[in-house]
Amino acid sequence: FVAGLFVWTLIEYVLHRFIFHLDELMQHNYWTITLHFVLHGVHHLLPMDPMRLVLPPIFAAAFAIPIIGTLQLILGHETTMGLATGGLTGYVLYDICHYYLHHW
Repeated sequence: FVAGLFVWTLIEYVLHRFIFHLDELMQHNYWTITLHFVLHGVHHLLPMDPMRLVLPPIFAAAFAIPIIGTLQLILGHETTMGLATGGLTGYVLYDICHYYLHHW
C-alpha cells in the first residue's frame, strides 16, 4: 500500500514536470498542442470549472485497468492489489486536495 502511494506521487510529479508543462517542445506541432490542451491545458484555461479538475473516471479507468492487469501478470494478485490500492488512494487524495485548492 505504502509503495503504491509512493509510486503514485512519483508518477504525478513526472507527469506534471516532464509532460504537462513541456511547452517549449509543443510550440510547433498542432497534434501535440491539441493533445496537451485536451489532457491538461483546458484545466489552466478554466481553473475554476469543477468539471475540469480531474481526469474523468472513464479515462482514469482506461489507464488503470491495463496497468493493473499487466502488474498482476508480473507481480501476482496480492502485491498488485496492494500497489493498486495505495496508488488509487493517492490519486483520490490528490484530487481532493486539488479540488480544495481551487474551490475553497
